[in-house]
Amino acid sequence: MMTPLQTQLGNVVRALVLVLVGCGGDGDDEDDAGFDCDITAVYMGTYRITLVETSGDCGPAGPPQVVTVPSPGDPNCIVESASVSADQCTISVQGVCELEDEYGPYSIRQSEALTQQDEHGDLLLGTGETTVFDADGVICHNTFSIRSERI
Repeated sequence: MMTPLQTQLGNVVRALVLVLVGCGGDGDDEDDAGFDCDITAVYMGTYRITLVETSGDCGPAGPPQVVTVPSPGDPNCIVESASVSADQCTISVQGVCELEDEYGPYSIRQSEALTQQDEHGDLLLGTGETTVFDADGVICHNTFSIRSERI
């Protein structure tokens, strides 16, 4: 059974993954795989997002979620920075969510990067890092892999 914090963490991570599509790109560059990348143009539709913890002490992020991209994301979260690689294949985002539960206010700081794996944007793979903290300091820290697959 997942704790409320683990459930919220998984939801917030997925919310920040969704804001990635808000960045711009021109799609003029070809990556090493031999196709033109334009991650911000092709990452749209319905996706199954799977997060797998690779290290840390926050616990698993929960089961895969089906989401529609673009999505407004979580209103408690802000994107602090976002960028697209020169080859238009990878998008990186950093953000923070300010939340509160029965124990009081806490924050989730998130950074992640997704890379387009095929010409149509049917599969994006990446990694992320999450730190949960409150006024007393760090509560937990996780790294995870991200698989975003069009369904």
